[in-house]
Amino acid sequence: TESLKGGGVGVFTTDTVYGLGGRADKLSVIRKIYRLKKRDKNKPLLILVSSVAMAKRYVKINKKQELLLKKYWSAQAYGGADKSGALTAVLEDKKILPKELSNNTGKIGVRLPDNKFLLNIIKKLQVPLIATSANISGQRSALDVKNIKVKADFIVDGGKLLKSKESTVVDLTGEEIKILRQGDLKIKVII
Repeated sequence: TESLKGGGVGVFTTDTVYGLGGRADKLSVIRKIYRLKKRDKNKPLLILVSSVAMAKRYVKINKKQELLLKKYWSAQAYGGADKSGALTAVLEDKKILPKELSNNTGKIGVRLPDNKFLLNIIKKLQVPLIATSANISGQRSALDVKNIKVKADFIVDGGKLLKSKESTVVDLTGEEIKILRQGDLKIKVII
C-alpha cells in the first residue's frame, strides 16, 4: 500500500486476470500506466472502488442503474449478488478525477471487484484504483506472473489464475444497456 500511496504502479491479481494499477487521483500515475502498457491514450482506463458509496463520489448513479449494480456487482457490497465483480459499468463522470482517465469522454468505467485483497487496498488508500490488464496493449492478458511483460514498481504474485475473460463492460449512460465488451458475465436485465 505504501508504494501505491506514493504514486507507485503495481501488478496484482484481480477477480479476472492480473491487473496493472495505481491511484486514480494522480495524473502522474495515469500517464505512467499508459506508458508502461503502451496503451493508446484515446482508450480510457477504468477504476476499481471498494463500495457503492465510493463509486457515487466519482460517478452519477441513478436508481435504475443501482438496481442493475445490486444484481451483478460484488457480493462484498451486496449480500447474495447473482454474480460477483465481473461487471464494469460505464457511468457519467462527476469530473473529480483527472480527465485523462476518461479521455475527456465524460464517462468512467467502474468496477467493484470480488477480491478481498483489492478491496482492503482501496479502503486503505481511500481513493479508487486504476485497473487495466497487466499486459502490453494488444497482447494476451496474464494469468500468471511469468507472463507479465510490463515493468511495474512492484508485483504481487497471487499464483496462477484460472482461465478467465476480463469483465463484461456495459455502458449505462443511455436509455438502453450497451455491451461494449462481452466477458464471462451475461447481462439479462433491461433498465
